[in-house]
Formats: sequence, C-alpha cells, structure tokens
Amino acid sequence: MRYIRKFSLLIGLTFCLSACLSPMAVETAAIAEDNSWQLTLVNPWTTIPEDWTVTLEKTENGHQVDQRCASDLADMLAACRDAGHSPVIRSSYRSQTTQQQLYANKVAQMERSGYQGQAAQDRAATIVARPGASEHQLGLAVDLVDRSYQVLDKKQETTPAQIWLMEHSWEYGFILRYPADKSEVTGIIYEPWHYRYVGKENAKAIQESGLCLEEYLEQLTQAEAAAQTSANLTAQPTQEDWQNLLNRFYTFLCSDQQTEQAWKELLEQGKLFLDRCALSQIP
Repeated sequence: MRYIRKFSLLIGLTFCLSACLSPMAVETAAIAEDNSWQLTLVNPWTTIPEDWTVTLEKTENGHQVDQRCASDLADMLAACRDAGHSPVIRSSYRSQTTQQQLYANKVAQMERSGYQGQAAQDRAATIVARPGASEHQLGLAVDLVDRSYQVLDKKQETTPAQIWLMEHSWEYGFILRYPADKSEVTGIIYEPWHYRYVGKENAKAIQESGLCLEEYLEQLTQAEAAAQTSANLTAQPTQEDWQNLLNRFYTFLCSDQQTEQAWKELLEQGKLFLDRCALSQIP
C-alpha cells in the first residue's frame, strides 16, 4: 500500500506538468549550405574519400585548384601583392599519377641518404604524402613561396611574402596546414609554405585557437557530442515517454519483488522525467 500511495503522489505531480506534453509548434529551420567538404581530413592515416570529386579551375601559371576555393585564393594573392610582396604558387592540385611520381622520387632520395626498405618509405611519407593521402589531390591545398626564395625549406618562413601569408591567410579561408609544433599530430614535417583551404569561419577559429586541423576536428566532435547529450536531457518529453514511465510503474506494482532499491530507481526515473518537463519550458 505504501508504494501505491507514493505512486499516486507522483502521478499527481506529473499531471501538474501535463501541459508540457501538449503538441508543440515545429519550427522549420533553413537548411544550411553543406560546407563539410571544407573540413575533409586527409593525412598519413586518412586517405581521400572514395566518393571525393573535384571540379578544377585554373589559377596562375597553369595551376589548378578546386573551384570552390579559387576566388578566395585569388583574393589572398592579390592582397599579398597589394602589401608589396611577391607570392608564387609552387604547387597546387595533383593527380594520382603525379603524386605517385613525387613520392617515388622522395623514397629514392631517402634510400640514397641511407634509409632502407620500409624505413625509406616511412621517412619519405613525412615529407611527400603517399599517393591517396595528399591534400593536393583534394584540390584544396597550395604550396606558396616568395618569388625571391622558392626553395621549400625552413628559410621560407623568413621571406616577406611568407610572413604576410602566415599572418593573414586565415582571413581568406586558408590555414598553414603543418605548423612547426604539430608534426606529431599531423604526421608531416613543418612546412611553412603549405596552405589548406578550410573556409573563412573555420580558418578564423583555427587561427584563434592555435590548433591544427586534426585537433580542431577532434574539438568539434567533442562539442557535438556534448551538445547532443544536453539536447537529450532537455528534449521535450513525448507522450511515448510518458507512457513508458507509466508502464514501468505498473510493472513494478504488479511485481512480487517490490524492493526498496527498485522503488528508488523508479523514483529517480520519474524525477528525471519531471526535470525534462520543466527544462523544456525554459525559454
């Protein structure tokens, strides 16, 4: 009998919030443009998606990039020149064949340097990505150098054009993809010439956070998981939720094993239900 009285009390409290279960107007949100392509991850452990397609647009000196980033690239180079510098596109989109040749050349160079077999391949892959694992094959990456110094080495960071690009590239949706202190995360050596398009909003967030792309994507994943958890806790309870709760109470009352622990668990479920009703009404 004591459980029946307690149950009756809980039912009374629940009906006080029955308005929470009334039909709600459904807000129709505009479908945002799908910009997920901007954050497509390609690195030594993640190859280009099988369904990836690219429509190329010509830029300077015969180079090509994905047409979706071509305009921002042109704007960035123009702004750099307006600032008095001389940026040059050293490399842009690469086909699978081109990437295979570049990688094979680098493996051969590593072998001449004393590396052998798998060691030569692994070392080469930290400098030139394996075919299928290069951002250049996405059409979203460019190697930019200063006209006065076009060697791809650390000295590139000291050139006037590169200094400007490192400071301003994010304003045009590009990030320095392989920072000096992120090689363990990216799997690629420091490259003060390799810029990757991620869109202006993402580039701004990455610039302000100091994260590399891998870290930024991980942060986004964690934030989305937290948001989903919060949404589940505050979601508008449905008639089905209410019916399920009643069914659990009914099963308990009809059971021959009405333990104190089982009752406490039911009370906790009822409390969570009431909390969701209350939270869903907060504007």
